[in-house]
Amino acid sequence: MKIIFNIATHGNERIGTDVVKEIQKLNIDYNKHNLIFQKANEEAFKLNKRYVHQDLNRSFPGKRDGNYEEELAYKLSPIIKSADLVIDIHSTTSNSKDTIIITKLNKITLNCVKSISPKYALVMKYKKECALISQAKIGIAFEYGKDKNKSTIKKTVLGIKRLLNY
Repeated sequence: MKIIFNIATHGNERIGTDVVKEIQKLNIDYNKHNLIFQKANEEAFKLNKRYVHQDLNRSFPGKRDGNYEEELAYKLSPIIKSADLVIDIHSTTSNSKDTIIITKLNKITLNCVKSISPKYALVMKYKKECALISQAKIGIAFEYGKDKNKSTIKKTVLGIKRLLNY
């Protein structure tokens, strides 16, 4: 099974780096599971900005000759589509906590969400499939709280562990 852990879709959401460090400490059989850790928007991450030209998470499937995020989405789209599961890690500036976001509501995705047992599950419908997770066979975004919050990191890792166990 190919699983992509995606962080920094928004460059100012730094929590993914801490979550990935914790996931990499787990005793996971890397021969059994093809795990890929990717920093989606490297340039925005370096600048500590949400994006360079436009929100990457609204830029899919992208454009070959577009602005920075459109070209990035164009390059990432086949990678995302090649995975069996994409875990997109975000933080939030709102007061919402422990929220899973999905773009496809089907039996497999619903079972994945149930295995995580989040406080909230949000199905986001877009007129076109412009979000990163909408490109995935199974795409789940974690928004469990604010950046640099140890409780947010801990709960996100726990949710991911539950999902991987499922």
